[in-house]
Amino acid sequence: VVALSVQKARAPRQTPEPHAMAPTIRGLAIASLVACTLGGCPSGSERVWALDKPNSECAEACLSTEVQRVEFWILTGGQGVKAGSKSSPCADHGFHKFNRTDALGAGRLKLSLDKYVPDKLSESPPTPAKDKCAFACTLESIGVYWACAAVCIEKLAPDSCITSGCLAAVTAFDVSCLKGCNKTSEAPAGVPVLV
Repeated sequence: VVALSVQKARAPRQTPEPHAMAPTIRGLAIASLVACTLGGCPSGSERVWALDKPNSECAEACLSTEVQRVEFWILTGGQGVKAGSKSSPCADHGFHKFNRTDALGAGRLKLSLDKYVPDKLSESPPTPAKDKCAFACTLESIGVYWACAAVCIEKLAPDSCITSGCLAAVTAFDVSCLKGCNKTSEAPAGVPVLV
């Protein structure tokens, strides 16, 4: 739980822009077919990437703020890596075909992920129950992050509310949830499991 004391005036609520009302996945993603990282990242941002193992995809993004870096870390389950001098990290790992760009969040939380599919689609073995439990914990952790970030934004809190406070809240939730996975082979109660 993040407790905040903010003395700033509340910003008036705004009607979302039409693109923000497009179809979403769990209210978070808007898919487009435009790659945001093609041609390099804008000045002041860094390219990061991560394998999205549950979906057999690779994601690349250009991050310019600490809020985006924390968000990417949470969304990728801590698997995000700086690309460094690599201009095509997903392609370097066997994911050459661009699939889509997922735009997550809005405002300070907006993050665009370019998704690539593998060169060779291979059948993955069935996921053991313990992996399903860990995946369910990760999904729920993402929900904890979005809820916490929304509170920070509503309260007009500084970025540290998200980059430190929400990161701590997610970590505390995820550690507790994953400990439960070690005790049982089932997903935690109340956590949806995608198969």
